[in-house]
Amino acid sequence: MKILIQRVLSYLKINFYKLFFPSNLKIEGYCSQCGVCCQKIHILIGYKVVTKEDEFFKLQRDFPSYNCLEISGQEESGELFFKCNLFKDNKCLKYKQRPLICRQYPSVNMLKYGGVLNESCTFQLKPKKSFGFYLKNARRD
Repeated sequence: MKILIQRVLSYLKINFYKLFFPSNLKIEGYCSQCGVCCQKIHILIGYKVVTKEDEFFKLQRDFPSYNCLEISGQEESGELFFKCNLFKDNKCLKYKQRPLICRQYPSVNMLKYGGVLNESCTFQLKPKKSFGFYLKNARRD
């Protein structure tokens, strides 16, 4: 129960920062090469996560590097997620030539606009400044 409460509080805190202080986010951690991120990928077009198959197919047509991805599901909120067919036996078959989306993972923009880190990911989303900093420096009218 305690772990569940901690996860809920952490989720609420991170979403508070994402909503009110998007430029306050930073990513810390390292890649453990577990491949979880290769199996549930969110894709941004501009400032929104892809929600329609035709958006993805157009993206594949315009950028062939996306041809290694296939739709693997949809979040309850409507965002599509994808898996990479170059990930086999817990490794990327084209790691040195991997697409930009993989090289930049995880990005603050991806997280700001609806993407999520898998709970087992060793990267973490952290605020640059604490909630207390904003509370202490809030204007008082």
